[in-house]
Amino acid sequence: MPFKSQKPCAQPGCTNLVDHNVHYCDDHAQHNGRSGGDNSHYNYRWKQLRARYLSRHPLCADCQQAGRLTPATEVHHVIPVAQGGSDHSENLMGLCKSCHSRRTRGGL
Repeated sequence: MPFKSQKPCAQPGCTNLVDHNVHYCDDHAQHNGRSGGDNSHYNYRWKQLRARYLSRHPLCADCQQAGRLTPATEVHHVIPVAQGGSDHSENLMGLCKSCHSRRTRGGL
């Protein structure tokens, strides 16, 4: 069975090649919210779960705590999958883009 050819890393200006199911090379994966080049967890099943979670939790949890009503656009793993976290609702929280970026960078 033939393999799909590699493609350039999704980081603008990077010419490293990655497998067809990976977006970023190892050099840029950490800068784009993933601890490695493997994005296999974020598949169709995750997209379905994410959509269901956001429909049940439409507001950003961090903004709500601060007294603001902001739509949640991202689903955050409280304990990252790479560190043993799961997709159970107790380990998820809906966040706006700004709050998710801050948490991913380690601001909370």
